[in-house]
Amino acid sequence: MDVTELDLPFTWAGGGVVSTAGEIAKMLQVLLGGELLPDRLREEMLRAVDSDWNETDRYGLGVGEITAVMGRQQSPCGAAWGHIGFSAGYTAIALSSEDGERQVVLCANGGFVSEEAEEAFFDAAGRLVWHLYCL
Repeated sequence: MDVTELDLPFTWAGGGVVSTAGEIAKMLQVLLGGELLPDRLREEMLRAVDSDWNETDRYGLGVGEITAVMGRQQSPCGAAWGHIGFSAGYTAIALSSEDGERQVVLCANGGFVSEEAEEAFFDAAGRLVWHLYCL
């Protein structure tokens, strides 16, 4: 499905950045590993507040603390930091350990044809993400 011509009101916050999964993982690695920001700014970025979004438990400055993928599959090895994002035509799950030592990025194209399909996707994605993240 080509969604490039849609004018969706909620895409303004997505940034419209085109990146590979490897590039996103590297960005998370240097950001959370302390290579990009001075320690005081990294600490401020991670000073999170509770979130009422399904995507995050707590939200800092541009990054969320996540212990369950969309409130479903719970991490067996602790919280991760990053984002779960979706819009018409794609879903991206990009997570890193707080110290930047390990990352997992899952990108999927397509849309959900039903609520059941969406739930099945996030259930499967959660199992895969946490399996890879906790290795």
